[in-house]
Amino acid sequence: MNELSRLSKENAELRSAATISETTRKTQAAEEQRKINGLLQNNKIKLSFFFKGDSGFTESPKKTSLYSLFRRVAPEIMVEAGLEDLARVIAINFRPKDLMPNKQLRSEWPIPSNQLNDWLADLQALGLIMPSHKKHQVKDTDVYWSISDLGKTIYTQTRIAVLERATREPPDDSSSTPLSQS
Repeated sequence: MNELSRLSKENAELRSAATISETTRKTQAAEEQRKINGLLQNNKIKLSFFFKGDSGFTESPKKTSLYSLFRRVAPEIMVEAGLEDLARVIAINFRPKDLMPNKQLRSEWPIPSNQLNDWLADLQALGLIMPSHKKHQVKDTDVYWSISDLGKTIYTQTRIAVLERATREPPDDSSSTPLSQS
């Protein structure tokens, strides 16, 4: 009976230690995510754009954060995306409306590839993205990127926060009715 009592006590102590360890792990993970979000929000980048008919890049007067860039790139790389595709997505989404409003972005490399590579290297250094491991045809020389597990976690938390914020704000269109009432 003494042995059973000792084993039961030991088992309870191990469960308690495991619970404390799991709580500590979750706390550390949450702290790491807060730190990464802070780094993303505090690092500002300057974008340049190449317009059709121009001989060089035009620098945007506005800066954006790596956080904004990550939020825009993350859905594109859920599976994977090539560098040039990412360049187009970023150019289309971050071009200020008042920057050369009568000109179109060129389709090939509308933002400098060296800047894009720097930003992707920053996101990779934070553990948010990684080079894609998918196989491609030999003649395909593009570089592909995918989101990492940590990147998915942080992006998911960001999207949940956006969705929760939307439920606290009054609806834009008061005439809309829920689907169940139509």
